[in-house]
Amino acid sequence: MTERKTKVKVKRKRKPAKNPVKVRGDAFIAPGDVPEESDNGKKKPVRKKKTAKRKTRTPKASKTGNGSSVKKTPKRKTRASGDNTPAPKRTIRLKRTKTSPKESKAADAAKGRSRRDAASKYQRKIDSAARDIGGPEWEDLVANIDWDRRLSTKHDLKRFNEIYLPNIFYLGWSKDQLRCVRKTESVFIDDGMFALAMPRAGGKTAIVRGGITWGTLHGHKRFPFNIGSSDPKSLQTLEAVKTFLYGNPLLLQDFPEICWAVKRAENRFHLARGQTFYGNQTFIQWGSSSVRFPCCLMDEQTAEIFNKHDEGSINYLESHELWIPRNAGVNIATAGIGGSIRGEAETHPVTLEQPRPDCVILDDIQKDQKAESPNQVDKLEALVQGAIGGLAGPGGHIATIVPCTVTVDGDFSDRILDPVKNPEYRGERCQLVVRWPEGLTDFEIGMDTEPGKLWNEYDEVRRQSFRDFEVHSNRCKTCRDNHSNPCKTGKAIKNRPTNLYKKNRAVMDEGFEVSWDQRFGNPKLQPDGSVKRKDPLEISAQQHAMNLRLKSPLTFPPEYQNRGRKLTEEGAVLISPLQLAEKTVALGQGEVAPDCQYISAFIDVQNEALFYAVLALSPNFTGNVIDYGTFPEIKTRYFRKNQLEGWGYLTRMFFEKYPEHKHKAIKTDSGRVQAPLEPKIYHALSQCVPYLLQKEYFRTDENRTLMRIQALGIDTRWGQASDCIKRYIRESGLQRTVFAYQGQRFPPTNKQLEEYQRTGQYQSWLFEDQKHPSIKDPKWVIRPNPDGQWYFQADVNRLKDFLFHRLASPPGSKGSISLFNGTIERHEMFADSVAGSEYPEPVTARGLTKNQWQPREGIRDNEGLDCLVGCVALGSFLGACLQTDKQDGTVQDQPRKADQGWKRRLRSRMERRN
Repeated sequence: MTERKTKVKVKRKRKPAKNPVKVRGDAFIAPGDVPEESDNGKKKPVRKKKTAKRKTRTPKASKTGNGSSVKKTPKRKTRASGDNTPAPKRTIRLKRTKTSPKESKAADAAKGRSRRDAASKYQRKIDSAARDIGGPEWEDLVANIDWDRRLSTKHDLKRFNEIYLPNIFYLGWSKDQLRCVRKTESVFIDDGMFALAMPRAGGKTAIVRGGITWGTLHGHKRFPFNIGSSDPKSLQTLEAVKTFLYGNPLLLQDFPEICWAVKRAENRFHLARGQTFYGNQTFIQWGSSSVRFPCCLMDEQTAEIFNKHDEGSINYLESHELWIPRNAGVNIATAGIGGSIRGEAETHPVTLEQPRPDCVILDDIQKDQKAESPNQVDKLEALVQGAIGGLAGPGGHIATIVPCTVTVDGDFSDRILDPVKNPEYRGERCQLVVRWPEGLTDFEIGMDTEPGKLWNEYDEVRRQSFRDFEVHSNRCKTCRDNHSNPCKTGKAIKNRPTNLYKKNRAVMDEGFEVSWDQRFGNPKLQPDGSVKRKDPLEISAQQHAMNLRLKSPLTFPPEYQNRGRKLTEEGAVLISPLQLAEKTVALGQGEVAPDCQYISAFIDVQNEALFYAVLALSPNFTGNVIDYGTFPEIKTRYFRKNQLEGWGYLTRMFFEKYPEHKHKAIKTDSGRVQAPLEPKIYHALSQCVPYLLQKEYFRTDENRTLMRIQALGIDTRWGQASDCIKRYIRESGLQRTVFAYQGQRFPPTNKQLEEYQRTGQYQSWLFEDQKHPSIKDPKWVIRPNPDGQWYFQADVNRLKDFLFHRLASPPGSKGSISLFNGTIERHEMFADSVAGSEYPEPVTARGLTKNQWQPREGIRDNEGLDCLVGCVALGSFLGACLQTDKQDGTVQDQPRKADQGWKRRLRSRMERRN
């Protein structure tokens, strides 16, 4: 055989010695050799080491011309005949090609992907096993269901709450709570509708939350929708239901088809997303504003267990050839009344049905401040009847629960409970006190009976004990640091009212009936299941009810007795916007009644429009609003003040008059162009005031007497334009007809007008009680200004009280103020800004109680109210006065002689001042 020729020259490697032994350095000594002598003639010791197997080195490959590496193959030796030694193995080396860096990176990436895919596949296999909730634990839960306990609550909400929610319903039931439970059962089972007004903290919200849990677990409802007054309030109910399903061990034991999936989701929405049951998706949703129950598809063996004990609790699905529980896929949604509540429709993930809400819970959807606005109540009622009533879909009926509390007569709760207006809701009112003792009512505690005398004495002792304990705690460190566990003397002081009640309890409780006997003493559930009352000062529900009444006498009737505050009561809004819009007389716009002698007007200055009102009055303060509007005239029937900024009426009017000043325009943050404020307001007043003063009004007498405005006030409280308005009044030369008006609140903590001395610097002031001696509490004063002018200062709180009494007086009575003849739509905006913009709050200080008028929530348009209040003040200055005789209560006219005298005196004072 011929030798294989290669072009690469390879150096042959020298054969190493057999069994070499390395001693030091690079010297090798073979076994048996004698070591050399050292320089000093001595033999060097040789350290023998174990011989290691020789490693054969692979000859280096040489590079060829094309860049590839080739290993040289040694020459083959021919074997002689008869040579039995085995032939050496032939090593075949493949030719290697050089790879680019890009290809090597791609190969590495492919290897990385394959490794990651394998790891992901393995992890998915582990996660799938972890997400699947079927298995032995599920089978044990099904086998341990207490069917007797579960079925005993299927049609009994009271028993359900007692068994599964014992930490909430640990006190005895009141009659009102049992009525609420029965009504809730009728809504969930029979698709009923009911509204129930219960006292505050009466348990209605807890019953509703328990009802939602009970109704959905038993499959009575498929899609309950909870609506609250706001989104946070509505979310509280949903969170409570979620807590019941997740953390209640009894519900897990008796309703495993729902609670087992919830338990395995660990109350986290992302774990619920991929949950499976024996390989099938459960489709459970565990969101913050909505919840969907799991769909656990069961085999025939498990389904037989459910059907055996509760027939109809499970249904067969032909498409999957499995069984599905009746309560699977139930939706619970929640929203605020001001949020998105239309178009609620979910798709069932298994049956592909599209259920719509079949039960709505309106839990205290009315806010207290909106309850006093009939306009807001109308909108809320329309929303409930329209959007919420249509949630069930075309031709569908939706069951409704309305737990509520009446705040004001005519509010939403009062309307929904009215059996005449809404008979379908079967409204009922529950009260904390069913019957008072003799001599007591919801509003007063008389002294004519023995129980009344004792309860009044109890009130005085209770007040005194609080004062004495406060004085004692300032001296006693024990009582100061721990009010709940005072010293012996402190306990004796705090127990005085309770001791009085114990001594006379038989008489004080005679005829005193409350709806909930267990409501007293601040009861708390203990870990051992017992109930401990932490307030030893209350020993009965009657005493607790009286303490609530004495603590807040103004809010007790609406909050605990569901008796709304009357609109005709002192301190409340006396007339609603709708009632004011309907209160008209048969006089057209601009017509004056024959007995009216005074015409006053008022201008309320705004940024882009001027609001005005004109009032005609008789000497006994009977009159009517003969004109109102805006300057320049806005023909839109109803608009809001914030829209005027975009319309820019005064800006446009100013630049039409002075186009050369357009370069002085101001650009607002919203990008709108406005004229400079002070020149714009000055120009608007110079056009509006002459326009109003030249207006002609005719008295409807036989002579058609011509009348004009006798006194005109302009509001100067707007700080940005105050100086501009005063400068216009001074430069117009109309100081005797046009007044700079300044309205102030005068809270009871401040000095009142009647408290000013009428001597010294106040001698030149003109108070209302000086002009009308019959007035005890003056509402206005005319006083000099440092700039040399006189201006009108008014107590707006008293003027608003006075105005609302005049507006609420029946037409035809003395002192009544009405509107000119027109439709409700014509007066709607003006009536809303007068009667629907503010509400009174009684404030007591320094022994004086006054109404402080506050703006309603979300409503700031009170221009009509400000204009009418200014007209009333100026009408009183002109001579109108309301007098009541002490004997029969009739209204008397003010003598005109005194009026003329005060006019002359005021005129002379103003002339001397100027």
